[in-house]
Amino acid sequence: MTKYNTESLLARKDETGFQLSRKEAIAAILAKESELSKPGKPFQFSMGQKNAMTAIMCEAGAVVLCPGRAGSGKSTLLDVVIEEYKRNGFKPIATSTSSVATKGLAKST
Repeated sequence: MTKYNTESLLARKDETGFQLSRKEAIAAILAKESELSKPGKPFQFSMGQKNAMTAIMCEAGAVVLCPGRAGSGKSTLLDVVIEEYKRNGFKPIATSTSSVATKGLAKST
């Protein structure tokens, strides 16, 4: 299995067909932060979440793992990515090892 995974990742390391501009990614992140903010309680993604989102959307051949405890914001950051790819004409597919998260992602894709 390791050999297959390594070969698959290496085969797409220079792939750019799914890259979005950094400007688009940052605008999408800021828009979601604004949407999730409430009066007197601004919402802000952590730097790690922002880095994950920009890597997913902007890096050639990106394969990004988003580990974290339940409720840590993995699905929320993927909502930003999914929405931005849809806005750019893509039809994203997302999954998770958690059945709860997979059901939530299915609703957004």
